[in-house]
Amino acid sequence: MKKRNIGKKGQIKMSFNMIFSIILIIAFIGVAIYAVTMFLGVSRSIQEGRFKDRLKRDVERAWTSEDTSIEFVESLPSSIEYVCFIDTDYDQRGGFDEQYEDFDRMYVDEHIFYWPFEGVEGDISPYNIDRLNMSRIIEDNNPQCFENDNDVSFIIEKRLYENLVNIG
Repeated sequence: MKKRNIGKKGQIKMSFNMIFSIILIIAFIGVAIYAVTMFLGVSRSIQEGRFKDRLKRDVERAWTSEDTSIEFVESLPSSIEYVCFIDTDYDQRGGFDEQYEDFDRMYVDEHIFYWPFEGVEGDISPYNIDRLNMSRIIEDNNPQCFENDNDVSFIIEKRLYENLVNIG
């Protein structure tokens, strides 16, 4: 006849080393997730900074040329939907009402921004680039926005006898 343990509670006995090992594993996984998250944030900031630096370089290169047309293609993080050129001294026109209102509330003197603002990592706030013909860039749309569809692309051009660079 088998003995039954009626009324006795089962116990799982774990040594201190086993409990400590489980706590260490959980801590290492947490640190790894945090490190990957931080690395991705740094990667996005690098992309945004590289976009800004390359745009400045290509505008300067076009400005020093007599007559040129440069195809600008650069990637940005997917959290950024648009790169916009704006001049708040002029009224909004075109189809980017929301972008204009957001920017007009927050900034005054800058002409280039990434939208939505929440998608921007690090310290990349709106900025200016010298030698841009803003009145011509915003001629049809103010702000003039270019969609980030894995890459942002537009033409940087300067024609003979023009003093400033156009983007279109």
